[in-house]
Amino acid sequence: MYSKGNYKALLKRALDNEYEFVSFLDERETGKHIYLRYDVNWSCKPALELAEINQMLGVQGTFFFALQSENYNIFSPQNQKVIQTIHILGQHIGFIFIPPRQFSTNDSGFADKIVQDYMLFAREIPEVEPVFIWDNATSELISWSAIHQIPGLLNLYSPRWINDIPMYSDVLAQYSVSDFETILDKGNSKLQLSLHPIFWIVGGETLEEIGINIAYYKAMELAIDINDVFTQK
Repeated sequence: MYSKGNYKALLKRALDNEYEFVSFLDERETGKHIYLRYDVNWSCKPALELAEINQMLGVQGTFFFALQSENYNIFSPQNQKVIQTIHILGQHIGFIFIPPRQFSTNDSGFADKIVQDYMLFAREIPEVEPVFIWDNATSELISWSAIHQIPGLLNLYSPRWINDIPMYSDVLAQYSVSDFETILDKGNSKLQLSLHPIFWIVGGETLEEIGINIAYYKAMELAIDINDVFTQK
C-alpha cells in the first residue's frame, strides 16, 4: 500500500542496499546511485512532507514543479515558501515544461519556448537547477528529445535517461510497494525512481483508491485556503 510509512521504508531499504541518492547533474560513474525524482502535479504540500522525510534520512531527490499547473500556483507566496523550504532541506528543484495546447515540435520556436518558460520559472524560483521534464511525455516529445538538445538545459527524456538508466515510476500506481522492494533488491548500479508525492501522502492500494483520496485531499486543501482568506479579512 502506498503510504508515508512505506515510502520511508523504501528509502531505508535503498540505503541498506548501499545506494547513494544523487542529483541528475552528478556525473559520477562509480558506485550504486539512485536518481530520485518527484513529479509535483497536484499540490506542493505533499512534496514538502516527503522532503522532510528525505532530510531526516540523509536522502536527496529532485522535485519538479510546473510554471502553469492547473492544480497549484507557483507565484503564490505560500507555494514559493514551500519550494524554498524543500531546497533548504537539502533537496533539488527541477522544472516541468507544459507544452502549449496548440503546438508542434516542428515549430522553429519550440526550443525557444522551453527556454523562455524555464527562465520565467527561474526568476520566481531561483533555486531551480537546469533540469527539465515534460508534463506529459508523448511519443512525439520523446522523439524530439532524441535528436534535439537545448544548451544549458538537461532534458531527462534524452537518450541517456530513457535508454541507459532504468526508470521505474509510480504513475498509474503500476508498481506495488512490493514491486519497488524487488527493484531495489536487484542491485542495479544505477536507477531512476519517478514518484508522485501526493500518492504517498494520501495513500491507497489501487489507483482508484488513491484517486478518491486525492479528491478528498484537494477538497480539504481548498476548504482550508478559503478559510484562511476569510480569517485574514
